[in-house]
Amino acid sequence: MAFLGWSIYPLPLVGAMVVAAGLVDGLYQGLKPGPQRARALRIFSFWAPVILMGAYFLVGGLARGIYWSVHLTSGILRLTGVVGLFLSLLVAPPLSAADD
Repeated sequence: MAFLGWSIYPLPLVGAMVVAAGLVDGLYQGLKPGPQRARALRIFSFWAPVILMGAYFLVGGLARGIYWSVHLTSGILRLTGVVGLFLSLLVAPPLSAADD
């Protein structure tokens, strides 16, 4: 979908995604998230999509400009993190009192 607005192959966008993926991989290696490490999983699940979307908006803003307001752009970044956090609750639901 990112390629729809570009008339040529978007090399800056590809480069930014490679860098962002490297940052996400470093975050994964540092936190080592998993079902047994729920806190690390929640932190990773929030920040991974925020980093990727942030790189997308950064390159889009530098290359062509972002015509949305800063409130909409930052809200999208926060919402991607919240959706990632909610998806982590499906992967590793919190323990209830009955599970103990």
